[in-house]
Amino acid sequence: MLAAKSPRRAKTRLDHTLSPQARQELAWHMFERALFACTGCVGLAGTLVATDGDDIAAMSLRRGASVLRDSASATRGLSGVIDAALADLVARGATHALVLMADLPRVEPRDVSELIAVLRGSDMLVVPDQRRSGTGALGMKLDLGLHACFGHADSFMRHVREGRRVGARCRVIHNPRIAMDIDTFDDLSKLQNGADFAPWLNALAGCGRQLLPDSSMR
Repeated sequence: MLAAKSPRRAKTRLDHTLSPQARQELAWHMFERALFACTGCVGLAGTLVATDGDDIAAMSLRRGASVLRDSASATRGLSGVIDAALADLVARGATHALVLMADLPRVEPRDVSELIAVLRGSDMLVVPDQRRSGTGALGMKLDLGLHACFGHADSFMRHVREGRRVGARCRVIHNPRIAMDIDTFDDLSKLQNGADFAPWLNALAGCGRQLLPDSSMR
């Protein structure tokens, strides 16, 4: 499952780095990438997208995903949205779930396939972000009663502790593509230097849109 805000509200921490339009387009492209990683993985029984955005919902449905409309995401936070989506999956008859963040610009279907293979032999798995503080992906058996801890700066260790609380066998998986998320100017600089998003970033710059601040803002 993916939890995705409307692009208008996504990546606000980059307000001083990107113009509003560039920020929204970045969020949109990253969501497309994460959605394809899920819908393009043959090992998944289905993909559920929890969102408050009409545009995100429409694209998800076009790509064959199910949609859970969430109008309270701004008040109950990311973990609350994900817990509600996991409860929805249980109601649909799912036994396992893989939660993937929607701001992973390098994730691929093979990454999702690898996590599914690990989850078949474990109660839960956690993929830390590049700083080993946040969480890029979380997989679990749904009968564990596990609560999501996304939205906290130390969500990685919170998830590990939550696994211990419910007595789960937890695997920590290190995957550089899932670990790469975009929250800061430095993250964006790494992305600009990579092959994946460089053409898109350069295209924005070519259109005269503000992408990166000048050196005085660093």
